[in-house]
Amino acid sequence: MGPLDAAPPVPEAGRPPAARGRIAACALLAAWTALLAAGVLEPRSPLAAAGLAALRSSSGLAALARGLLAWSALEALRFAPLGVLAVLALPERGRLRPWRGALAAAGLGTACALAALGIAGRSVPSPFAASLPAAGAVLGTAAGLAWRKGGRTRLLFLPGLAALAAAALLAAAGLLWLALEPGPRVAVPAPVTSSDKRAIVAAVRGKNPRRVPPGETRTLRLGARDLERLAAWGFAVRGGGRGTVALEGPGRASAAVSLQLPRTGGRWLNVAAAVSLAVVDGKVDLAIPSLQIGPWSVPSPVLRVLSAGLVGAAAADGRVHGVLRSIRMLRIDAEGVTLAYERVDLEGGLLSRVVWGEDQVGAVRDAVAPHVRHLLEVLPRSPRGDARF
Repeated sequence: MGPLDAAPPVPEAGRPPAARGRIAACALLAAWTALLAAGVLEPRSPLAAAGLAALRSSSGLAALARGLLAWSALEALRFAPLGVLAVLALPERGRLRPWRGALAAAGLGTACALAALGIAGRSVPSPFAASLPAAGAVLGTAAGLAWRKGGRTRLLFLPGLAALAAAALLAAAGLLWLALEPGPRVAVPAPVTSSDKRAIVAAVRGKNPRRVPPGETRTLRLGARDLERLAAWGFAVRGGGRGTVALEGPGRASAAVSLQLPRTGGRWLNVAAAVSLAVVDGKVDLAIPSLQIGPWSVPSPVLRVLSAGLVGAAAADGRVHGVLRSIRMLRIDAEGVTLAYERVDLEGGLLSRVVWGEDQVGAVRDAVAPHVRHLLEVLPRSPRGDARF
């Protein structure tokens, strides 16, 4: 029997998928990218639900941290299919070396993730905004490669991933414990008197941005003492923390917070940050020169990425973006903060939701509404009294 009569080779296990399979994977990859660009399965940001009030207490910070952790996991997981489909869309290691194939699949998945972000936000995503989608694409690539290898690798992938996540959480918890200090760094603020509160209310009276006539501008000026009173007032509403704000000069301010964490033997988490901030015609110029958490200082490269991420997050949040568009100028100097703004056409209750959080505002509204209805019902039958009541 001659060589032409030889039997065809038997397909080996793990050979490259058929061309039709790769074409189908490419089509699914493009479809999932389009769905992500349309905002499908986008998790709800915990920052919108929490509000600024979460920063005043250890319990609020803990709830916010749990929400951010869950949101980060969901945000990464919705981009993970891109990595899996990228592995299936590329040839197996018969044509590409293993490490080259892994890099090519991770690169393709990450490129699709960035394309989806760019289409959804209509701009080039910042490094901070792209970090979780890129991590999800890389995670999906690892899952796709493990699935392609088959056998024991498939069985060990999820337990190994769970062990890696648990190790990361334990490391984060250990770092947090080491960052705790025996006492607060922020001194007990002076009590906010009734006259202090009346002065703050008088400073903002008549400055409602929703009532500014179209085409006109209003200016709000808060002095350094007013900001100190506001910080002390905010932390006095609920105990367990202290905070202070200081104006250091043109465009620069600093803030410090001390929170006593429960079940830590009375230990404190101390955070201090310096901020350079200015807003001109809705454009934010933000930099964080220093950030100290407990005894540790955050490195400058991390602060630059964090600053860019905060600006990107503000631009992506519809509520914040709408407010920023109305700001003509925000200027910080050693004596106070000056804010010039136009009319803000946003729905009512925006400030309450930003400060207290969407969930908390809804809970308060549901609790107060029956009492208000009862008062309105009995008011016509009540005897006339003091007109002020």
